[in-house]
Amino acid sequence: MSLKITFIINNQIAKALVSRLNKELSEMTTQMETQTKNLKQVIAEKEALAKTSSDLTLVVKERDVPRAAKEAAESEQDFLSLVNEPELKPSAPHTA
Repeated sequence: MSLKITFIINNQIAKALVSRLNKELSEMTTQMETQTKNLKQVIAEKEALAKTSSDLTLVVKERDVPRAAKEAAESEQDFLSLVNEPELKPSAPHTA
């Protein structure tokens, strides 16, 4: 084979290889852009859930503070009612 024919064949092989690699690069770039977009969406959802969770935690704390105060007041009332009860007088023995 002549040098010119070898050069033409190698040139065509190289062009086909470059074309295939450019196509793969384009596909991978598109995949990467899609994955980046999906990742940003997931991060935004995670941040929204974290904020909602934080807000719910505050609501629960706000709910529990009055509940705890109410329970403390009720237990104090129970204690005071026990302390202030008149002593029970012993009853007469039962005769049968």
